Amino acid sequence: MSNSEEPISVVEDLDPEPQGKRGAGWQSRELVFGLLLLFGVLGFAGWQWIKQDNQQSSYARGTNALARQDWEAAVSLFSGASGYRDADKQAMEAASKISERNRQYEIAIGYAQAGNWAAALKSIQIIEEIQSGYKDTERLEEQAKRQVYGEAMSGTIALRPNANPPGLYYYGANGWVWLPKSDAYSRLWSNSVSSRLTYDVPGPGWTPKASAPQPGERTDSTQLAGRFIMLTDLPDFTNTTALSLDLSTYNSYPWLWSNSGVWERNLVGSVPGKVSPIHVQYADLREGPVMFQPFSSPRTTTIAPPVISSTAIVDLDPISNRYLLADWSGTTPDGSVTSDTVTNLYAAGIGAETRLIYTLKGGSFISAQISPDGRYALVNTYTPTNIQTEQQEMLLLDLQGKAAPRTLDSVVAMTSPNFPQYKGWMSAVFIGDGPFKGKILLAEYSVNRYRLRVVDRVTEGKPFVDIIVPTADMIAWSIYPGNNNQMLVAGVEQSTIWPLPTRPLRFIVISADGSAKLTRLTIEEGNSLDNAMLTGDRLVYSTIANGSAKERTTRSVYSFPIRRFGIDGERPWTMYKQTGTANGVDISNYGSHSFGPDLFAYITGSDLHARVYDGSVDVVLEHHITYLYRREQPAQVQGWLR
Repeated sequence: MSNSEEPISVVEDLDPEPQGKRGAGWQSRELVFGLLLLFGVLGFAGWQWIKQDNQQSSYARGTNALARQDWEAAVSLFSGASGYRDADKQAMEAASKISERNRQYEIAIGYAQAGNWAAALKSIQIIEEIQSGYKDTERLEEQAKRQVYGEAMSGTIALRPNANPPGLYYYGANGWVWLPKSDAYSRLWSNSVSSRLTYDVPGPGWTPKASAPQPGERTDSTQLAGRFIMLTDLPDFTNTTALSLDLSTYNSYPWLWSNSGVWERNLVGSVPGKVSPIHVQYADLREGPVMFQPFSSPRTTTIAPPVISSTAIVDLDPISNRYLLADWSGTTPDGSVTSDTVTNLYAAGIGAETRLIYTLKGGSFISAQISPDGRYALVNTYTPTNIQTEQQEMLLLDLQGKAAPRTLDSVVAMTSPNFPQYKGWMSAVFIGDGPFKGKILLAEYSVNRYRLRVVDRVTEGKPFVDIIVPTADMIAWSIYPGNNNQMLVAGVEQSTIWPLPTRPLRFIVISADGSAKLTRLTIEEGNSLDNAMLTGDRLVYSTIANGSAKERTTRSVYSFPIRRFGIDGERPWTMYKQTGTANGVDISNYGSHSFGPDLFAYITGSDLHARVYDGSVDVVLEHHITYLYRREQPAQVQGWLR
């Protein structure tokens, strides 16, 4: 049995391992391991530093590639900087730029090959925003712009105040051509039926007054002191002469332009108690003389008031210096026609004999108009039958005297107070263009309907067109530009109810075979129909709301497909709206848009745009253009029925 208190035995190693040798080996290994660890850490840190430096360098070079729109380099460089900042995002965005650029280039090439230059230009402009000068886009853009300019601007005159030299420019076959002597304040004065063009230019030493309007605007004639009108021939401007019209006289202004000269009216004051039985007249000679200046001479001829005080010019010949002159006698003091009234119509002209062509007893004239070729005159007469009715007749007169007067139609018109807004129950106009050029459009009103007919001016017979238009009110009809196969007729209802939020508009497209399509749209009260035309398969038209002096005036342009004519509840698409300060005749007769035969041109700010009429394509053509004037194929009324 062991004793727990006995000491424990200890075995001693008599040949121990040398301690010094074992400790040195471990120390060597630890040193090597430490060095390897140190070198690894230093290597990793160096690799990290080199990597970050490369990323920073690639990112910086990628940013530079973005600035120069080198998207392929940007993708490569940002990919090389992957993980650094937003390099991955930048690489993806650069790749999307490449994809969109390539896609738009294919689209542009396809549209260019198809001849759709506006759409091609739109894609090219997108490419230019992505990468300027990509492949042959500069050549394609120049070609597309040339084509689009031709489609939208051919025959248009623009005010380009920042051009060199500044002034009016005509866009023709050779591009922009400066109108001689025009400046940044010039404007177009005429859209005559001839190839001649008139515009104002500064005289020697002229400078704008401190209160002068902006370039292209006119507020009053005092701003025109020191300026004069230039006459030039389109399109080569080889013959440019000055006219002797005094533009600074407020009551003396260009009034009507013909192929041979300009008519000027000088209002010297109204005649007290002045009354006239003629409803539509150009000038009552009791108000002052009318002057004519031929384009071939600086001399002005004055038509002075004749011996008979009751005299008026009722129409001017668009191609010569001739005019229709009327006089009357036997009216009551308030100008009413009696059974004793005699109204005479004369064919007159500068330097020509005044010749009596028609006399009406017991009646007078609603209107008279000369045909575009100067051969005939349409005369609308009225003869009272009782206190509530009158007989209205539409006569065709041969101004050469080779044929007797011909009655085209007659109607019994109501003259009660229920119809105060529109005198002529019968109206007519010569058709100046389209499939019925040279013929006559007649509009005959009876209660609740209009009858529109196209008749020949030489021979009698069945009408070429015979249309019934239901309506509760009278309509003011006009003819607007159509095309070779279709005529466009527009009408604004003249309601006796006042005011109304809207007024109906009637548009009729009449084909060469006599068939017609009619639609009823609306116009806001306070607006008037400005102009209209047919382009392709669409109707485009504009309305204008005139403000008084210094107030805002708004013009709106609408587009409407002909295939939707006759569908109830249809509303046109507002293609463009222009609002500006009323400035005399400028904004009411011209504007910053133009109805081209293929494209619609307009100005926003000072940028010139071209737009497809269906609105699918809109492109910028040029900067710093102030005004547009349509010179050829004017989208203006071709004739109003009166």
